[in-house]
Amino acid sequence: MALAPAADTRPIPIVELEFVNAPIADIVVAIASAAGVAIVVDDTVSGYASYYFDPMPFDVALEAFARRFGLFVSRDNGVYTVTAALISFVDDALTIDAPSVDSAALVRAISRASRTPIVHAFAAGMPVSLFTDGASVEEALRRIAAQLPDAEIAFRDGVYRIAPVRPAPDHAWRTPPVTVDAAGFSVNTERASFVDLLTALFVAGEREYHLLKRSNPMIGPVRVNRRSFDDALRLIVERADASFTVVDGVYYIADATPHAALARSIVTEVIVLRSIAPAVLLDLLPPDQTTDVTIRADRTDDRLTITGNPMSVARIGDLVDLLDVPPAGRGYHRFDLETIDPTQLHALLPRHLAGLPITAVSSSRIVVLTTAERADELRRFLSAIDLPIASTLIELEYIRLDQLIANLHSATDRMAIVPTGDPSRFFFRGDDAELLRFRTRLKHIDRPLPQIRYQLLVIEYKQGRTLDWDASLSNALKTPDSTQAFLAVLGNLLSLSFDIVSTFGYQFAVRLNSSLSDASATVLADTTISGTSGRQVSFQNTSTYRYRDPVIDPETGVTRPTGVVREITSGLTLQIEGWAGASDSVTMDVVATVSRRGSEGVAKGNPPPTSEKVVRTHIRTTAGTPVILSGLIQSETDSSSRETPLLGRIPVLGWLFRGMVRSRESTELAVYIVPYVDRDRTDRLGVEQQMLDVLDSFNRSATADTR
Repeated sequence: MALAPAADTRPIPIVELEFVNAPIADIVVAIASAAGVAIVVDDTVSGYASYYFDPMPFDVALEAFARRFGLFVSRDNGVYTVTAALISFVDDALTIDAPSVDSAALVRAISRASRTPIVHAFAAGMPVSLFTDGASVEEALRRIAAQLPDAEIAFRDGVYRIAPVRPAPDHAWRTPPVTVDAAGFSVNTERASFVDLLTALFVAGEREYHLLKRSNPMIGPVRVNRRSFDDALRLIVERADASFTVVDGVYYIADATPHAALARSIVTEVIVLRSIAPAVLLDLLPPDQTTDVTIRADRTDDRLTITGNPMSVARIGDLVDLLDVPPAGRGYHRFDLETIDPTQLHALLPRHLAGLPITAVSSSRIVVLTTAERADELRRFLSAIDLPIASTLIELEYIRLDQLIANLHSATDRMAIVPTGDPSRFFFRGDDAELLRFRTRLKHIDRPLPQIRYQLLVIEYKQGRTLDWDASLSNALKTPDSTQAFLAVLGNLLSLSFDIVSTFGYQFAVRLNSSLSDASATVLADTTISGTSGRQVSFQNTSTYRYRDPVIDPETGVTRPTGVVREITSGLTLQIEGWAGASDSVTMDVVATVSRRGSEGVAKGNPPPTSEKVVRTHIRTTAGTPVILSGLIQSETDSSSRETPLLGRIPVLGWLFRGMVRSRESTELAVYIVPYVDRDRTDRLGVEQQMLDVLDSFNRSATADTR
């Protein structure tokens, strides 16, 4: 599973979180989601846990949680990966660190890492542990099979297979497998289960053990002759891919690494404090060091009771030894750092503070045993150099956050951006100088794209008649200033929003008006479309026809409709993608598609034929200068049959009541496009004002032409 916030952003510190008996994988995903980072949890992570998180940085919380439950964390390109099996495959050799992982998930992980096909025939939920350094794939699989009940591996046709074998008959000891004498312990068996042999050894040695290993593999033969108890035990557990450690006389037996054994055993240690009060010590301990232990403070006799795995308890004990020092007039003082690395603090201290005993208890906290006066000096010094990084809320005006990040060439600027839930708002983390530089760069990125307004006029001319707007008019207008003449000559153009007169001149307007009057031209589209530079706009004026497929009944011969419906779309589709350049130039990619539906077959219920013409062009023009697309000529011959009901089906005589209608029509489509850059009109003129504007343009154009 994966989450997708921006991988380059810094994790947000998590707040107080508590999980009770929740899936471990879900806990990891939940804290990553709270921190706003991307994370991948593979299928080797399983099990349930109860866990409490203090408010802390995400990296610290994830590391502490992973260490508590034996997980491995890596980070690549800002994406975290959490797994329970650390696997590398180099030069045909496997290096694996996998404590207590489901066998099926581990086999899948090995198969992915080595690119080797492996079939695992055991049910899920059977944990195994595997630790190798340079092992082959077959050797690793054999070690896994040794931990599964009666398992064997086979290799055939390039595929490994791990499957159970027929269970062996119940074993009855003919002779005791473990004997003991003055010289030591002896073990002699051909084949036995790990638990049976372990029990026999500890019974003979009269020792106490705690088994943390879940699997019970069959091992053998085992030959041990007069060895010490620990040597005999070590030889047995190594055959079962296990290990042991001794804590307070109790043997803890778990998977092959001491770390796994210690991490899963529970011990309790009582520490008596000499010089520091329990409440003061608990306040000094960092939260990330105490997440996997339980500490109880007894204030009556200054004791701490620490419960957890031996490694964690030992770590807390070491911290207590560092802090529990006789003060001699000094006291403990805690300092939480914002930006300074505690390990680098000594190199930054002035001379009068260089000798302070500073203990780094976490990646962001130090404890200093000193006097109150010296602590105040250190606090003043840290307040001057350990300055928190300021966060400033910035709002974008014209672009989104993802567009801003894509246009930032500085990796520092990208890392300083903390996104919010709003794509137009984010936080910038940096000082005043960095913020000023960032705002300067932002002014050149967060700018409005030029707006392009396209005026469209699409006219269909019949019988191949088109208008040339450069042609002259033979009958000149005698009184260009006459309003009546204007209404008579251009009356059909008043309803158009396209400014014909200003764009093409009054001669073209007069001829177009005449064509509209005698129906030799039809306006298919008269509209205005606006869009930003570099974005595609589209216009569609189509009709959709639906037809049901007919079928002939084989028994009656009657044609009846079926449930199959077909659709035919015809009309005009226009797509324009324009870029505004310097000096108001506009470059456009234009695609015009015209489809036409015929009428042949409609009378019989069959879908008619269709035709389609497409024009593609790449053109550059100046804003306000028209572009004309023509040549979309279609010549259609339609035929349809008609008949009088009933009479048309009479043999021979029926011809008198049937007829065939054929028609031929030629049309040409002309598309007129006028682009404008950033000239949107904010006011909408009334009809009367529009007529006056057109009349004024008409008179100016007519006067110029007559001269």
